[in-house]
Amino acid sequence: MIPVTYRASFSYLLRHPWQLVLALLGIGVGVAVIVAVDLSNASARKAFLLSMDAITGQATHQIIGGPRGVSEDVYTALRVTRGMNAIAPVVEGTVTIDGASVSLLGVDLFAEQSIRNFTAESGATEADTSATESLFLGFLTRPGVVTTSESTAGELGLAVGAPFELIADGRARSAELLATFPGDANGSLDRLLIADIATAQEWLGRAGRLSRIDLRLADDAALDALREWLPDGTRVLSAPGRTRATAEMSRAFMTNLTAMSLLALLVGLFLIFNSVNFSVLQRRGLIGVLRALGLTRRELLAMILVEAALVGVVAATLGIVFGIMLGEQLLDLVARSINDFYFRVNVTSISIETASIVKGLLAGVGAALLAAALPAIEATSYPPQLALKRSTLER
Repeated sequence: MIPVTYRASFSYLLRHPWQLVLALLGIGVGVAVIVAVDLSNASARKAFLLSMDAITGQATHQIIGGPRGVSEDVYTALRVTRGMNAIAPVVEGTVTIDGASVSLLGVDLFAEQSIRNFTAESGATEADTSATESLFLGFLTRPGVVTTSESTAGELGLAVGAPFELIADGRARSAELLATFPGDANGSLDRLLIADIATAQEWLGRAGRLSRIDLRLADDAALDALREWLPDGTRVLSAPGRTRATAEMSRAFMTNLTAMSLLALLVGLFLIFNSVNFSVLQRRGLIGVLRALGLTRRELLAMILVEAALVGVVAATLGIVFGIMLGEQLLDLVARSINDFYFRVNVTSISIETASIVKGLLAGVGAALLAAALPAIEATSYPPQLALKRSTLER
């Protein structure tokens, strides 16, 4: 049997639906913004890390330079003079296809086999020898050819063997899709075009320059020897360490977004505080009667807090649902800001994280209880005879 206190609380909420809607709206909107921001931040970061892991491949270290990158002469000397085989040059940039921003990765197919294999990483079976030779031959003899994942080709409307136009370095370029490879479940290779390194250098206006050099070192002795040899203006970094350091650059931006989402919850807290406070004032007489009938302060306090907690649970649940939908819309804006100020990230769908859902639920219920605590304590602090007097409210 439902206790009389909770029946009275439920009856009050049914008689004042707009007051209930206001409380639900206040908390729900705050939770929705928190969940949306958290999911979009987490999705962008996860997409970047997955993409970097796929692109890094088996490389243990990377050689980088200044704003203009690394000279091709460094790569030539490492391979020819120092005899390093597990080494691959890379040129990275961004191009636009029909308004969609896509990453361009220029590679040397002959050097790539020792560092990464996009076909193997995507889970595809090994192609036969003739198909592999055809792919190599196409990259070497046909200008402007690229390859990409099947999902990216479908998203951009590209067909194998069909020409298309892209914008690179502010200029229109003619390209052709030579082949596609299967993507992976994580989408780590989505929105990525792979071209011959000479083609990428031409399109991006980086003749004779490399974005970085990926390499695989056997031990610390090889690393120390490489550091001593490298010319001024270049340095060698751990591949995983560089990925983490790049991702950390956006932490302040994501923290600011989270702080702004908490402001939305603060507004919701203010709304539910006023809603609970108003409902307590309206029920001051009922509270006095219940106290006179023998209900303790603890029981009445529990009634108001349980009522607020239930409102918080419902509001948080609704906020989480709307937050996921809002996160889908916010994701593009977050990714665009990260691309403009920090690093390149390709993310096309939201990644629903359990931690974000739990955070939204706890924030909603916690805010509701926090907002209701002060009015609840005040309402139960008066003796029954004072609670029944209207003059008490006017003090």
